[in-house]
Amino acid sequence: MRTIYAAGVTPFVVAGVEFSKRIVKQRKCEVCGGSGLVLKNKFYKRCPNCGGFLPWQSWRRFFTG
Repeated sequence: MRTIYAAGVTPFVVAGVEFSKRIVKQRKCEVCGGSGLVLKNKFYKRCPNCGGFLPWQSWRRFFTG
């Protein structure tokens, strides 16, 4: 039973660790200032440096970027 539990929980633990790493990287980004979005040609685009994992300005700008 423990093997099934470990197999079920492991992906969520790994995903949580990776998710946290990307958030930390974005928050420390000097290009976008942690917002995940940069202004290019009057439109917000995902930051080329950190990848803009999460939009800290708005979801609309994130999905249209």
